[in-house]
Amino acid sequence: MKLTAFETEIDSKILDRGLDYFKRDKILDVKKNDDRHYTFTVEGTKPYTVTVTFAEDLNTITHALCDCPYDKGPFCKHQAAAFYHLSVSLGLKGMGINDTNLRLSLSRLYKNELIELLVEMAMKYPSEQEYFLMKHAKYRLYPDLRYLKMTFVKKIEFYLNGRDDLTSYTLMDVTDDLAQVVDIAREIDELVLFFNTQLFFYTEVLMIKEYTQDQFGSIDALLTYILFEMQQRLDQHSFITSAKKSNIVVTLEMTLDHKLYDTHMQKSVQLIDAFKDYLEEDLPRKKYIALINKKIDICNQMGDGTNYKELEQLKQYVEQWYGG
Repeated sequence: MKLTAFETEIDSKILDRGLDYFKRDKILDVKKNDDRHYTFTVEGTKPYTVTVTFAEDLNTITHALCDCPYDKGPFCKHQAAAFYHLSVSLGLKGMGINDTNLRLSLSRLYKNELIELLVEMAMKYPSEQEYFLMKHAKYRLYPDLRYLKMTFVKKIEFYLNGRDDLTSYTLMDVTDDLAQVVDIAREIDELVLFFNTQLFFYTEVLMIKEYTQDQFGSIDALLTYILFEMQQRLDQHSFITSAKKSNIVVTLEMTLDHKLYDTHMQKSVQLIDAFKDYLEEDLPRKKYIALINKKIDICNQMGDGTNYKELEQLKQYVEQWYGG
């Protein structure tokens, strides 16, 4: 396959997603081993490795491999993103006018002219409208948070509602898109609202797990990612007030009151465990212990000895570490 003609050789849907990955800087790393061999790290549900080998003419691709599980065609979206990168970096395909000149031209426009330009672009490229709206948004106020949650749910509905051909590859696509919304939620400054939003995301993703078969582990990977985002925020704010911690624990309790978490008790334990090292103050610690006791009672009722034991160990850890 000629690099100069790769767009004619790849399925249009795969090509569109590859271009989207390229435009949104999903290529995390590029290694040029020599003029004929390249290795890419492309961000997906997890980082995937793409290798590309050229013939001596430096245009004919002789080998292109990706370690993602996609097997519905000769090329995946991660490979397509790598091809776009190569075609631009090797000067085979232009992606617009010089960046510096573009910035200079745009800087001369008034605000209302920039708005009109963006509206015109959004109307011309409807598939990019959501990207225009969310690229630099700061979700700090309740209406914006509501829009963020609505976007999350709509992405799930777009991929999953009424589909008879649901596959693990579709789940990879939806979890990739949902991870982008999770990333945007990092911009939420207010801590209680941040955890409220991330716990909402976690619950919605757990619901997907209820009625799908996640052969490649995409859903569990996204759940782990959301949990990691919450732990990162806790680590970054070592001086959270007692009142805020109490409100966060209450938010956690309200989330875990959902019946879904009784059937996925291990997920409840993992969420509770994430907060165990941030309970120096008496009030949030008491609320936290009360939450553990509530889940212990449910484990007793369900005869769930494994999670009962883990919750008891968590309770002992908190009581011993903080002195009750």
